[in-house]
Amino acid sequence: MTSLFNLWRRWRRRRLSDAALTWLARLNNPAITDREVADFQSWLMADPAHAEAYVLAESVWQQGERLAAARPDQSLSPARRMPFGRWPFDLSPLQWTLALPAVAVVFGLFILLRQPGSVTEAVYQTALGDITAVTLADASRIHLNTGTQLRVRFSGTERHVVLESGEALFEVQKDLKRPFVVETASGRIRVLGTVFSVQVSAHDAEITVSEGRVALHPAGTANNDTAPAAVLIRNQRADMTSSGLSAIEHLDAERALSWQKSQLIFDQTPLHQVIADINRYRAEPLTLAPELALLPVTAVLAVGKQSQDPAVALTQVLGLTLEQNRIMPASF
Repeated sequence: MTSLFNLWRRWRRRRLSDAALTWLARLNNPAITDREVADFQSWLMADPAHAEAYVLAESVWQQGERLAAARPDQSLSPARRMPFGRWPFDLSPLQWTLALPAVAVVFGLFILLRQPGSVTEAVYQTALGDITAVTLADASRIHLNTGTQLRVRFSGTERHVVLESGEALFEVQKDLKRPFVVETASGRIRVLGTVFSVQVSAHDAEITVSEGRVALHPAGTANNDTAPAAVLIRNQRADMTSSGLSAIEHLDAERALSWQKSQLIFDQTPLHQVIADINRYRAEPLTLAPELALLPVTAVLAVGKQSQDPAVALTQVLGLTLEQNRIMPASF
């Protein structure tokens, strides 16, 4: 009976490995469709074992890239680095060594992989109305939106950012030896090689992905240190709270993240939402006449300390009146 159980368990591991690697390959295909992404999300959330298999497959894949970089004479394709259908317990000793960090994470083990190097720490912040960008020691860049504060801590084993307030867009340089993790009060975002934005509030963190993929780990989930609750790819957004995730939303990420270019782009956006965005850059918030709340707005507004007050530009475009920080219908 024990022998049959072991055979079944081995067969199940192979099936999970095959499925996880297949999904990983599809997610790396630029031609992936929205339907395929939805199917992946359904598969990932159907069983905790699916998410664990995906985390392990991701690590093995990345370790294969690391091995190929160390042996440039053998240009290994992803399929050759980790053939579909092979579960990591069947790996060669060398491949097992490369895969071991992921196995340690999945099963909660502690393995000393390398001696930590020097630790660098820094705090970055922007005042109300400011937008700026900083380049980190690894050549990654962080764009800080208005009223943002974050702490950066780099060591020999991890790149760690704590986003305390505001919104930041991250352009992360790939470093297989040092994962990039963004921590918020609502949970962690594990970067899988990407450009993405995180906006935090008192209740949640809003994550928008422009390129690549990020794994989301809400703070209150049981498997916070192993399996992600979801994986977002380009042109997707989700809200993360300490207890879980919202439905994943599809959007134009370039438009949504245009603030990094000191612009706010609106396309048939209700005026009350436009005002809420503008107020993030103002010391004195705007108010709005109730009858104008649903007025659709299509406009590109400049923001930042060097720009004209976007409220002035907005009222000029819409033919409205701005008096004492209140937007009202034009008086005749």
